Amino acid sequence: APASDAVITVNGNSMTRAELDEKLDQIFSREDAMGIPPDQKITLRKQFEENVINTFITRTLLLDEAKKLNITVTDADVNSAIEEIKGDLPPAKNLEDLLKQAGMTEAKMKEDLKVDLKIRNVVDMKLTNMPKATEAELKEYYAKVSDSMSADESVEARHILIKCDSTADATTKAEKKTIAEKIRAEIVAGADFADMAKKHSDCPSKSK
Repeated sequence: APASDAVITVNGNSMTRAELDEKLDQIFSREDAMGIPPDQKITLRKQFEENVINTFITRTLLLDEAKKLNITVTDADVNSAIEEIKGDLPPAKNLEDLLKQAGMTEAKMKEDLKVDLKIRNVVDMKLTNMPKATEAELKEYYAKVSDSMSADESVEARHILIKCDSTADATTKAEKKTIAEKIRAEIVAGADFADMAKKHSDCPSKSK
């Protein structure tokens, strides 16, 4: 892409403003269905823009690493992944419904899956080769952390839990993430945390 059109360039790979806007438009086509107030969309769009750019950076770096490691993904690997996705879909949905909801063609899905599988293989390889911490290292770390915390220090942690089953399909996970971002945006905009927790949290502690 021409330098003037690039929003971000990583190792010679660029994302243009048009490509970024296209991805954001796809996200907000789902947002509209959730009835997000117009005055919050500007804040949300900026947040999602940062997320899309960060994802592009991460994916580009991992794909470059996959190339260095000569990691390849076959059509059989992609087809196997598609069968896994089909198996995780709710009974009332099929793959065609999922693609339609995401505004994606089957060819595009396969292309994205090939990239995702390469990245997954890189991450798995790195984790497999990562040396495990020794018992002595763990004890040393625990001692440092314990020494840095005084007994009279306390922290009140508050959270809003949005449940998402590990077997949920990609669309459901995206919807859950969108809900979480919407809640966060409303809190940033001034909404009361406790009220938002009571309305949206799936955690038993939400009423506390």
